[in-house]
Amino acid sequence: MKTHFAIFALAFGLLVSSHAQVPYQGRLTDVNGTPLPDGNVEIAFSLFTAVSGGTAQWGPKSYTVSLVSGRFSTKLGPQDSSARDIGNALSGGATYLEMTVESDPALVRQEILPAPIALTANGLPNVTILNGKVGIGTTNPTMAPLQVMGVQATSLTNYRNYGRTGNTLYNATFDKQLSIYAEHEIRALAFLADSDERIKTVKGRSDAITDLETLAQIEITDYTLKDVVGEGSDSYKKVIAQQVEAVFPQAVSRGSGVVPDIYKVAPTAGGWVDLATDLKVGDRVRLIAETKSGVHEVLEVRTGAFRTAFESDVDEVFVFGREVDDFRSVDYEAIAMLNISATQELHRQLEAKEQTIADLQKRLANLETTTAAKLASIEKLLQTDRQLVSVSLSQ
Repeated sequence: MKTHFAIFALAFGLLVSSHAQVPYQGRLTDVNGTPLPDGNVEIAFSLFTAVSGGTAQWGPKSYTVSLVSGRFSTKLGPQDSSARDIGNALSGGATYLEMTVESDPALVRQEILPAPIALTANGLPNVTILNGKVGIGTTNPTMAPLQVMGVQATSLTNYRNYGRTGNTLYNATFDKQLSIYAEHEIRALAFLADSDERIKTVKGRSDAITDLETLAQIEITDYTLKDVVGEGSDSYKKVIAQQVEAVFPQAVSRGSGVVPDIYKVAPTAGGWVDLATDLKVGDRVRLIAETKSGVHEVLEVRTGAFRTAFESDVDEVFVFGREVDDFRSVDYEAIAMLNISATQELHRQLEAKEQTIADLQKRLANLETTTAAKLASIEKLLQTDRQLVSVSLSQ
């Protein structure tokens, strides 16, 4: 079977781990360009670092594919017959794909260019893979295995899907210049912050005495989160933003966010939610159905109900709470720096007190020496007096 291969589509997923698979689509034709008949054929794939000759970096690995009008699709990887990961073969540099259809001679190798390839992955545009590094917002990721450039200044909404079994969502919206947003914890060995003097206009050293007074006013509070379904019932020992704002406002920022101040399930139909609330027309409220959710504006209000444009996929909706424009976030790093300044002031005060104690101890030692000398003199005089009295009595 003499064939000719023409690329139909070549799609590489994000190879951020070794055990990756690469989606591949193609089209098989004969030498005249006529698609091969529908049916199954076997194709062996290999990856090389040269256009001809050399040793395969991955493969050969055979796949049975189904032809429809000559077109087929498959996934290469993750490993070949020698247990080599395809991700390693595609980690950078010139790479060529070789294919052998059935018993035909191998087709001319196709180069997988090492130049950056812009992708759309999971709805995220402008993702670049280059030499084993992933760049978002950059076509030349060189700083780290994952490099993110650019910021998002508009509202970011992240939430956990809500199911009928009781799972709900958590929403937080911040009008901040963010490059990476995480809904929950981030774990790493260390976090580095840019702090070069050349990017700053230094106003002077912080007033450590004032910082100590400020730190003393910050209250550490024990609390749990109201969104118990989504966040659990764990106890936390941290600060409350409103209280910190009152004494250390530069550590608190405001944005928009949703608070769980309603947190009830209610019947819904035709956009109406049958639930008595104090919502007003123009308010925004987060609603959660079986498979979708969102923050929607209240369009109408009547006794015991309100209406939005939210189209629920079930006859009940979970009313999480309203969106507010003064949702507060705390800069714990600012509090940590305040603590350092306050601790330095405590250290200065402690040193001063230690010096005072040392001076007092020295004075005390001198007084003890002087007192001892005077007591010795007094004792000598008393002894002389006693001797004189004894002589006088004897006469």
